[in-house]
Amino acid sequence: MNRHGERFSLKSIIRLQREKYADEALALPSLGAPEPSAEAMLAKFQAAEQITEDIKKNDYTYFTAEDTKENKLIGYCGVTHKKDYMLLSKLYVRRDQRGKGIARSLFEEAAALCRQEYGYQKIRLAVNKNNAGAIAVYKKMSFETIDSIRTDIGGGFFVDDFVMEYSVGAAERTPAKQL
Repeated sequence: MNRHGERFSLKSIIRLQREKYADEALALPSLGAPEPSAEAMLAKFQAAEQITEDIKKNDYTYFTAEDTKENKLIGYCGVTHKKDYMLLSKLYVRRDQRGKGIARSLFEEAAALCRQEYGYQKIRLAVNKNNAGAIAVYKKMSFETIDSIRTDIGGGFFVDDFVMEYSVGAAERTPAKQL
């Protein structure tokens, strides 16, 4: 695992983000409002300028995972700290690399930062309500749904997300069995 800047460029992260949006097909419900296109979402949240601003002005940290044999970026995770919790803003692993523990490793790096540098007890994220794959991964990592939000992202676009939370140390607990 690398912290951003140690090896891979913003261009590598942006290439993976474009792959992510194509991969997920952005099945976002609009609830009567226009649906944002993948390009609109990329331009607003994932452009090089936005990532650079997030790193410089909003204190984001990016972790990256690489395929050392092919010298390729295969995953990334972006986090920042809020008043009393760490925000997991981005987590993605290339489709052909999933199921190998890479997302968990990236998340564990973020959790260590949360504990060691900030002393927080919580990590939160927002995930689209229709992104069943990501929700399943987060639940497997012991995240719990704590809220539901509808966010106006401008231009008449809205996204409907679940807010999920991880309690630092939750991985050591045995998950409750579902009935």
